[in-house]
Amino acid sequence: MSTDGGAAWTSRDLQFRDGGCLLVHPDSVDLVFAGGRGRTSGYPMVVSYSTDAGNTWTRCELSGINSGVARSLAVAPSRSSTIYVGGDVNGSGSVHVSTDFGRTWTETPTAPADSVTGLAVHPEHPDWVYAATRGGLFRTTDVGATWQNMGAGNGLATVRFFPGSSDTLLAGGSPGVLISTDEGQSWTSFNSGLGRARVNCLESAVTDRVMFYAGTEGDACYVYSFPTGIAQRPTGATPGPGVRVWPNLAQARVTAHWPGSPSSSVRVRLWNVSGRLVWSRCAELRKGQLSFGVSGVPTGVYQLELATGPSRARTRLVVSR
Repeated sequence: MSTDGGAAWTSRDLQFRDGGCLLVHPDSVDLVFAGGRGRTSGYPMVVSYSTDAGNTWTRCELSGINSGVARSLAVAPSRSSTIYVGGDVNGSGSVHVSTDFGRTWTETPTAPADSVTGLAVHPEHPDWVYAATRGGLFRTTDVGATWQNMGAGNGLATVRFFPGSSDTLLAGGSPGVLISTDEGQSWTSFNSGLGRARVNCLESAVTDRVMFYAGTEGDACYVYSFPTGIAQRPTGATPGPGVRVWPNLAQARVTAHWPGSPSSSVRVRLWNVSGRLVWSRCAELRKGQLSFGVSGVPTGVYQLELATGPSRARTRLVVSR
């Protein structure tokens, strides 16, 4: 059956024995990465990159003569030249990092013991990486010099940050889906409707709401539409002068970071797309940060204004349910 006038998939031979992961760079659709296992002697861990949307490729063999496979790729959102790849070499977990858009790679000093099947990089800290493995979820804050088990349980396959949030993550695997709203320090089961399905992959989409998709083993693809009040900066939107905002899913609150502003009472206002003031509160700013609830704010796109004395800062928010 054809749905597009006869167009079909076309091969891009990367000289892989097994394909493990794909990544289109968020800054350019022409920059594409593919990881897997090479066909040369020893079947090494391989990442190939293309700068012309997949027409030509350059291959990087990361494990030399040792056997390995690349299973996960992730870009650091706050420093997009930094890219991580995870997998295994000689049966043990392995993580490599590139700081030049994938041209050259360096193995991190240490890695989780088990194969790394999922990676996520902290939105604000390019040296903080979360790795999903069958032995649990691990985090490094020093580019792989050390790793900490974050206590999310065993049998994990994937991990993703909630869009626009620096403290909320979802992890998937044998336990289904787990959610953390404190950068992985604590976790809660998030399995309503999933039953006993094992989750192998998670992806998100943002329009007027936040959607998460879960691919499962031997079952359906599931979707979750977040029903609670959430505010976030839309993809591609430019923050106001010096202000950034992040959602807190558990409490339907917004945390706003306003570095450099004095600690004081701040007037928080929301304006709708027609320019009408629809919401106003006072909040206490401490060390450049304040928090406020949005559970009573209708779904929509808003202009957020923070004001204290003569100082003003603005950015856009999407409130979704």
